Amino acid sequence: MLRIILLVLVPFFSAAQITDDLHNIIEEIDLSQDTARGIYDWMTENIKYDVKELKRVEEANKKRGQKTKKSQEEWEESLLKSVIKKKKGVCQGYSILFDAIAKELGLPSAIITGYVKDNDGKILNKIGHSWNAIKTDGRWILVDATWGAGYLNERGKFIKANKDNWYDVDPSEMIKRHMPYDPLWQLLEDPVSYAEFKNDKTEEASITIIIPDDVDKQVHLTFAESQIAAIERSEKFGYANNLTKKWRKFNSKNLEVKSDQETGENLNDLNALMIQYSDEYNIYLKNGRKKQIKGKQWTSAYSLERLKTLAPQVDKVIEEYESLDVNNRSLSKVITKNKTQAKKLLRYINKEIEFLEGN
Repeated sequence: MLRIILLVLVPFFSAAQITDDLHNIIEEIDLSQDTARGIYDWMTENIKYDVKELKRVEEANKKRGQKTKKSQEEWEESLLKSVIKKKKGVCQGYSILFDAIAKELGLPSAIITGYVKDNDGKILNKIGHSWNAIKTDGRWILVDATWGAGYLNERGKFIKANKDNWYDVDPSEMIKRHMPYDPLWQLLEDPVSYAEFKNDKTEEASITIIIPDDVDKQVHLTFAESQIAAIERSEKFGYANNLTKKWRKFNSKNLEVKSDQETGENLNDLNALMIQYSDEYNIYLKNGRKKQIKGKQWTSAYSLERLKTLAPQVDKVIEEYESLDVNNRSLSKVITKNKTQAKKLLRYINKEIEFLEGN
């Protein structure tokens, strides 16, 4: 009896618990006046800045862009769980939680990544920063809940100090200290280049790039489309510091990871079909493949009909296996192994068809 060994990939995660946790948070938010403002006020009041996590992120940031095993979605999902549980995080945690709450409430939102300047106008080159854009009352506004929650003093201790000035920041003011990697999220008609930001020439924009008049177009793109568009816009600005270069490299790598995960999901579907077809062939071997076909159901004609139906189905799966394109070596080996088993099954089926047609 033919036995086909197939590796079926497991699902990546379930968001059910996170949804429940978000609903619990939403119950605590004052939504009586302005929903977006309610989210901001709750965030700045209830989420503390995690100084220890900052140090860990700074170390991890040195390696970011080299090896990426998780997709952006998986990474964000993991970080979101942590922030909700601990009620503290760094800028990524603030922006991811803000975005998750906003979307749970039905508000279009985006996580913006980039780099910033300190109070003295010096660019912080060691680590990037995250903030948000959210659409409220028909317009997109910029929000930095991390900076709105407080600041780090000279000793590196977080000082809680809720600030209103980092909610609904005018884009022309935000660009003075916040540079998004993707210029789209400057929300400026004439975006400031990286070089202009570096040289404090934020009011002398000289580069005009093609940016949709309505950023709604961006948030409705697929993951791959949005990442590719963001990288292209960034590259049009030419000059890039190390943080921007790492961001471009990381996003390019992340596209490969996402592609491999989508391939893995397709592989799961194909593997499930192969298990089904293998079982059908094994049923034939058990009930129909005799020197003399026995039984009222498993006649030669019935067996032949079953196998002739099965053969093109297996052949179709082989074609699907061959169409899968991955960058991950381990996943590629799994595909090759399963394709070989599928071809073996098809050969066995065709031999049985020849046997039955000869009777």
